[in-house]
Amino acid sequence: MRDPAKKIPLYLFTDSTVPDDLRGWVAEGVRDFSRYVPGLTLVRKETEFWNNDIGKVFEDGVRRSRTEDGKLLAKEMLTALDEGSKGWKGMGQGAGAAGAVIYITMKDLTVPKMTVCFGLTRVKARVSVNSMSRFANMKDMRSAALCVRRTVVHELGHMFGAPAPNRVIAAVEDFGKHCTDPDCVMCQTPNLDRLLEAAQREYRNDELFCSRCRRDIRRFLRDRGYR
Repeated sequence: MRDPAKKIPLYLFTDSTVPDDLRGWVAEGVRDFSRYVPGLTLVRKETEFWNNDIGKVFEDGVRRSRTEDGKLLAKEMLTALDEGSKGWKGMGQGAGAAGAVIYITMKDLTVPKMTVCFGLTRVKARVSVNSMSRFANMKDMRSAALCVRRTVVHELGHMFGAPAPNRVIAAVEDFGKHCTDPDCVMCQTPNLDRLLEAAQREYRNDELFCSRCRRDIRRFLRDRGYR
């Protein structure tokens, strides 16, 4: 009998302006991704986080990351999230105990030389920041839900090793390593129209990751003792 997958806690934090329906779509995205990482377990401890010292560390980082036009500097946000959440991720307790953190904001993210940033992930630290601002005003709710879910799955894919850093086949460096398979969720989408088009195609196919990226995720989990 195959051993059950080790539990991997995914701590989800959101800013206060994220609407309830959007929070639900984020959770659906996590469930979509858990097909590929069976031990992934969504953990909601936002009250404890914001009332704790680590929450204050993160809030200070958010203030430092805010630009004059109200956007958030994505790379600085990841640093703040990493510093503020070290205690939650269980680092230093063995590979199987280490978790991940994802933060959802309704503010735009900005990255130098990048026109639109829906999300950014720091793989080694396993922290991710995702902006839902572009989806909030979409007229079609189903389209908005698909965009949210696709964004979450894409960033979690990065967090769990897809595409692998050393992969050269069907992969390209484009603001981080991305897959070149147009039917894979790890393919880069530089604007909202392309993102929606990709999400509709991928969810219609019911297979979000290409075979290479699925293999990369399995190898990532195996190498770290998750399964």
